[in-house]
Amino acid sequence: MRSMPELMLVQETVERASAHLQSVLTLVQLSFDEGAAVARLTARYERRVIDPEASAYFEEAKRLLLRPEPNLALALMALWIAASREPDCYGLTHAGVLSLLLDAAQDTAAAELAAAEPEQRLSVDLQKRS
Repeated sequence: MRSMPELMLVQETVERASAHLQSVLTLVQLSFDEGAAVARLTARYERRVIDPEASAYFEEAKRLLLRPEPNLALALMALWIAASREPDCYGLTHAGVLSLLLDAAQDTAAAELAAAEPEQRLSVDLQKRS
């Protein structure tokens, strides 16, 4: 059984991770909003129609990534297809979202390691006492 300070540390870690995840999702949402704005501006100033299939993949990627249970693999594949069909419109969004998700994964791994350290120390202490 964990001691009270360990439980408080775990709770604090969970709260920080949740807040961090929410901030990452906000940044991802802003990246998609920026991508949509770039597509509109590109269409207006270049006087052309943005590939409707690319737009559909872009919207699907956004939907898949920002729903309560995201499907990361399909979302990234849809975003990649949109970016490959319309790189001027969606290329920066693709790169930005990938960067945000990679940073979030690294932060999550670091938090998990930090949370695991007290357990490992406790395990070592118990082994020394045996």
